[in-house]
Amino acid sequence: MLAASDGSQSAPLGYAAGELRVRASTLMHLDDLPAELAGWGPIHAHLARTVAKRQIGGEWRFAVCDEDGHLLFAGVTRRRPGGWPHHQMGVAGEPEPEVRVVPVRGRGIVELQFPLSLLRALHADLHALGGWAGVVADVVGQYEAAGPDHAPGEGAGDGDGGDAGEGPSAGTGDSGDGRRRFPRAGLRRHIQVRDRVCTHPGCRAPATRSELDHTRPYAAGGSTSEGNLAAACAHDHDLRDNGWQVVRTAPGHVTWISRTGHRYPAQPPPVIEPLPEPFAPAGWAHLRPADSGYGAGNITDPAVDELPYVPAYRYEPAWWEEPLAKPDAAQEVTVRAGPPADPAEDIPPV
Repeated sequence: MLAASDGSQSAPLGYAAGELRVRASTLMHLDDLPAELAGWGPIHAHLARTVAKRQIGGEWRFAVCDEDGHLLFAGVTRRRPGGWPHHQMGVAGEPEPEVRVVPVRGRGIVELQFPLSLLRALHADLHALGGWAGVVADVVGQYEAAGPDHAPGEGAGDGDGGDAGEGPSAGTGDSGDGRRRFPRAGLRRHIQVRDRVCTHPGCRAPATRSELDHTRPYAAGGSTSEGNLAAACAHDHDLRDNGWQVVRTAPGHVTWISRTGHRYPAQPPPVIEPLPEPFAPAGWAHLRPADSGYGAGNITDPAVDELPYVPAYRYEPAWWEEPLAKPDAAQEVTVRAGPPADPAEDIPPV
């Protein structure tokens, strides 16, 4: 329990699972694609929706990507889906009257992922989105306001109106961030979304828990800009002071050089991982018309969505044994007992 300023007791209810990375279409119930908890691994769509609702008071980021899943623009939105609870509730329901609820704010991140083609399609039909119309409109407005270069910035991407006087190019070296020792929020967020994890080879530490490393050291004249920053966890950041080197090969692409001279190139992974199309077992093949244009196993044909699922495997576990069938009386063979064996002829075991 926490003591509030008015003397009453306050209870921070709810929880924050960390950083949730999920497609916006999954939260809209348009698909059931898996999401990801940064640093932990994939989770199924139903759990992702539950976590997103629990972290509605945290920071909601968005990432607009191209058709290959690579980042085009990142920002943060203050809009939330209409109809979702806008406060954290306890697991048992309504809190006691004498307990004042303190929302869990500033904890947890929800990253909404938008392929650019999907974002434009959603924006073209806003009236059909219901409570999500405000979120999509805010994302589209920030993306278009950023201009053709979509440069990261402090003002751009803050949702519902950034700070006055800071345009889409804010946060880059041209707006004064280049000579700052530490990047501001917009640029820092862009690097975290772009790099996903620590850029050191083999490290899976989330970029949100990593430091931002100047590829060309700041003390040597390196600028605090998108092209000169890369995510590096505290452990791997210290390797640069112990013989390792980092060189930039392209914007967002760096190469780590070990003390023995081995080179390890690193490039930002796609924000939206490519996933295969849903595939059903071969048991559906005989239920699908041969001239439907859909191959066996593909479940995207709306004409056969209601067909019963006929699996090609058995439901019984591996240790299940078939009951023995009763032998046919006509095929039974009667075995008559012979005379008893003579103990003198019994051969002892060796």
